[in-house]
Amino acid sequence: MDFIARQEAVSRKYHSEDLPPDPDDMNDERSCMAGQAVNAFEADSSDFGARAIEAFGEVSKTRSAGEDERTIAADLLCNLIHWADRAPICFDSALMDAQRTYAEGVENCPAVDTDGESNEQVLSKLLCNLMHWCDERAIDFNQMIFGAKINYQEETRDEEGDD
Repeated sequence: MDFIARQEAVSRKYHSEDLPPDPDDMNDERSCMAGQAVNAFEADSSDFGARAIEAFGEVSKTRSAGEDERTIAADLLCNLIHWADRAPICFDSALMDAQRTYAEGVENCPAVDTDGESNEQVLSKLLCNLMHWCDERAIDFNQMIFGAKINYQEETRDEEGDD
């Protein structure tokens, strides 16, 4: 099921009042951009998530703004948290599953079965692949996740500055 079909199904059963605050009214757009990266990953999961990063860079216009791959990947991670909010799935659960798979020494995280997997399974596989992508570039994935979660908190902080 592609992202558009997923998003339509989500919008029918998940209401905006269940989402965290969105003070700049951009989190739906952030989620959609991440969803396009998820679609790109589902279409080709053979490259450790590089296609997802490339697709995200194109739709978010960070590639044309001259941002490097590391910045684009960090932005993608933050936007994947927004996507998980709307899926609705638990980002941290998918991340823990990805970390378990990665720790098992799997050379390549398993390919995506586009017909039978849940959003959480697809997200977990994408995150596992992004860990390998970071390894290939000597980038600290955990540091990127930490930064993504800080950005997410800033993007979902209500107007009074509360979480």
